[in-house]
Amino acid sequence: MNILYHCTFSNQDEFLKLLKKKFKSHKIFTLDDNVQLEKIEAALIWNLPDKILKQLINLKIIFSLGAGVDHILNLSNYKKTPIIRIQDQNMRARMLNHVLSQILNYQLKLNDYSKAQTKKMWLDERHTALNKELTIGVLGLGYIGGFVANKLKLLGYNVIGYKNSINKNNLSIPVYYKNSIKSFLKLSDIVVSILPATKKTKDLINKSFLKNMKKNCLLINIGRGPSLNEADLLEHIKKKS
Repeated sequence: MNILYHCTFSNQDEFLKLLKKKFKSHKIFTLDDNVQLEKIEAALIWNLPDKILKQLINLKIIFSLGAGVDHILNLSNYKKTPIIRIQDQNMRARMLNHVLSQILNYQLKLNDYSKAQTKKMWLDERHTALNKELTIGVLGLGYIGGFVANKLKLLGYNVIGYKNSINKNNLSIPVYYKNSIKSFLKLSDIVVSILPATKKTKDLINKSFLKNMKKNCLLINIGRGPSLNEADLLEHIKKKS
C-alpha cells in the first residue's frame, strides 16, 4: 500500500521513523519525496494542504494524527473519504492531568495563597471544598471525555456528563442530553469542556451557556476552539470582574 504522511508537529521526523519501522511492508511517502499522488491509497495527516488532497484521487482512507478531525473536514476538497481518528492513551492521560491541575488550583484556592505569599500577607483559614462537595460537569463524553469523567469519579468528585446524542456508553455517571443543558449547568460547580469541532458544537459555549452557569463556576476548556464563542466569553468576564 502507498501511504502519504504529512504532519506539522515538532516531532514529525521522529514519528515518521517509527511509522516506517512499524509498516515495513508498505511504502510511506512525504511531500518531499518524488511521489505520484494519484497512487496514494491511505494518508496519515495533520494539516494537509487542500491542493494536495485534491490530487489524492485514489485515496481510500484518512488517519488523523491528532484528536481533532476539523483540519480535514474544513478542506474544500474533502469528499467524505472515511476518517479514522487516532486514540492515544498518553494524550488522554495528559489531558486528565491538566484538568485535575486546574480543578485543584480552583478547589484549594492556590492562586489566592500564591498572591498572598508574594505580598507577604497571612490569609485567615479558608474553607476548601472536599472532593465529595463538588459537582463536575463534563461536556463531551468521547474517548477523552469519558476517560476524564470516570477518573474524576474515582477520585470522589460528583461527576455528571452532557452530550448531544443519546447512545449507549459505559459510563457510570448521570448523563444529560441535548435539551437538558440548563439543568446540567445549574448542578455543575466546575464545567470541563472536551467538545469536538462540528456544526452542532460551534459556539455552544456562548452568552446563554455562560449566563446559565453557577455564579462562581469554573470553566475548563480543553476542547476544540470553535466550540467556544470568545467574544461572548470576554464579555461575560468583563461583567463578572
